[in-house]
Amino acid sequence: MTAKGAQVSRQPPQPDDSRMVRLDQVSPATIAWLPSPIARSTLYRAAAGMPGRPRLQTYRVGKHRYTTGADLREYLASQTIGRPATPQTPAARQRAIERANRVLQEAGI
Repeated sequence: MTAKGAQVSRQPPQPDDSRMVRLDQVSPATIAWLPSPIARSTLYRAAAGMPGRPRLQTYRVGKHRYTTGADLREYLASQTIGRPATPQTPAARQRAIERANRVLQEAGI
């Protein structure tokens, strides 16, 4: 509620990673560094977590779930670090298996 005659600022939100954003409103419009929208179901699955996988940190306020840009950045980084950028071809997979077998054989395992 504003005082009578007071002006309301209509500026777009600043890209601040500490600002809370509702999960169903996460988009490049609300988190400026996102290159493309993320499906709502993806965010809810990430918040629920899966065995052996990191969870997206969320905060429940009333009946809505919120996250921050910093939490989303941390979650996305945990999903991409240490994983190949492109899937292996069957030939590359076979070479990796053979290389691992040679290393194990040389180690006497």
